[in-house]
Amino acid sequence: MDSLSKVRPNGMEQRLGDDQAANDGVALLKPASTIDDLRMLMCELTPADGSTVTKEKLQQEWLLQCKRRFGVDLQDSDFESISVSLLESGELSKWKGRGGTFRRNLVKAVEPTLNKGLERDLYEPFLQTLEKSYTEEQEIKYFVSYKTAQQGSRATGGKWTRPDITLIAVRVYEFMPGRTLEVITFEIKPMGEYGIEGVLEAAAHSMFANKSYLALQVPDDGVDLSRIKRFCQRFGVGLMTFSDPADWVTFDIIVLPEHRRPEPGEVDSFIRTQFDPKVRQRIQELIK
Repeated sequence: MDSLSKVRPNGMEQRLGDDQAANDGVALLKPASTIDDLRMLMCELTPADGSTVTKEKLQQEWLLQCKRRFGVDLQDSDFESISVSLLESGELSKWKGRGGTFRRNLVKAVEPTLNKGLERDLYEPFLQTLEKSYTEEQEIKYFVSYKTAQQGSRATGGKWTRPDITLIAVRVYEFMPGRTLEVITFEIKPMGEYGIEGVLEAAAHSMFANKSYLALQVPDDGVDLSRIKRFCQRFGVGLMTFSDPADWVTFDIIVLPEHRRPEPGEVDSFIRTQFDPKVRQRIQELIK
């Protein structure tokens, strides 16, 4: 995307023209430089020392200053368009944190140097964070979590039928009879492994899972995941990022997964083949 005109070719320009015409004929902003001025304003409102500003604060201040300086009333969607253009040009970057933060790039954005680790080293701390924090945020009271990856030569149906981490949630509702079992799977990828294959692996879990996530480890200064995000949305896969698998504060859910209803036989077969007898017994106790 080279300019905002490709994002909003008519709407914003029309509102700018209407507001200027209503201002006693005084041209507050030259139409030819409108987009550049709005982009420069957003950069100006982002800390020059490279520190971060929350999306909410930046958006509020930018809309206010657009009104004060240029005499135009813009919308939240206009902020999104301008910020996206600045992110894609490398002038701003997204920072970690729930809700989103922005920072000004002091130099032209380049691909970060990634220190790739081993995927298997992420499993245990990731599992513990799910048990402690994810379940609390999702209001899951009864559950069984299990590392379904690396089961050796055990016959489990193949690579793409074996999630890295599986959470079996059992929910009880006030006005719904019985108990509801929900299978949530997580396909984990270490830093730098941002290929489409991870999306397809997570999507394959929909055969037996209600929700499937692709969980990517990302550097503190962020990385462009726009292509992966589009594929996750297309396949109904959730996209989760984290920098430290042991710290829930570094986690962010970028795309919510679609809730699917797999065939009961597929769910039953998955639990029977992927979980050891003690874990299966625990699941049976929860659903009784």
